[in-house]
Amino acid sequence: IHSFRGPGLVEGTRILRTIAESTGLPVLTDVHTAEDCRVAAHSVDVLQIPAFLCRQTDLLIAAAQTAQVNDCAINIKKGQFVAPADMLHAVQKVRESGCPRISLTERGASFGYNNLVVDMRSLPIMRAFAPVVFDGTHSVQTPSAANGVSGGQPEFIPVLAREQSLQPPELFFLNRHDVDNDLIRIVQDFHLVGSVEIGNPNRAVNAKICYVDFKPFRNVAGQTFNFHFSHDDF
Repeated sequence: IHSFRGPGLVEGTRILRTIAESTGLPVLTDVHTAEDCRVAAHSVDVLQIPAFLCRQTDLLIAAAQTAQVNDCAINIKKGQFVAPADMLHAVQKVRESGCPRISLTERGASFGYNNLVVDMRSLPIMRAFAPVVFDGTHSVQTPSAANGVSGGQPEFIPVLAREQSLQPPELFFLNRHDVDNDLIRIVQDFHLVGSVEIGNPNRAVNAKICYVDFKPFRNVAGQTFNFHFSHDDF
């Protein structure tokens, strides 16, 4: 309760809608309850099921039914405790509840206490039943390992991203609290398609579609963020 948890559902979705309208980009947010789905669906393009909730049938059904009515897609993060093949059940629940636009996200698997590892087999396994996102940031998370809050090992993000580029997922997810050369280098390493400009048009790099989550949502050090992707990519 002492960590920042966002501005609240109503204000948060308003901010996301403002970002979508000002950039022309699709936006995504987590939903935790059926009520979250109903509110968020009016402001975002993708409803995301958090990893810890990926087996909650009522939430999956509510998200699917809401997404169908509001023309949204659904991204389900694979639970740290779930086998890749078992994510088929979550996909089937969403599809059978009316939403055919589904992606799955690999974000690491529990490896003892306070640690995650990435099973490289998970991407081809899950790709058999849905497009796959690789979350390069949360895959190096160290849950509850930083004095009661989660820490991480960001130095391994480029390593895992390069490994995944050998069997590239449909999307990459990066979460950065600032913009720096490390982010640019990571995106450059993907060597995929699409144009991303960060601050300087002369530094445009090739990358696959990315969910890039900057917190807080503001320009850092005067840099501008121009991500050239369209709704057609989702």
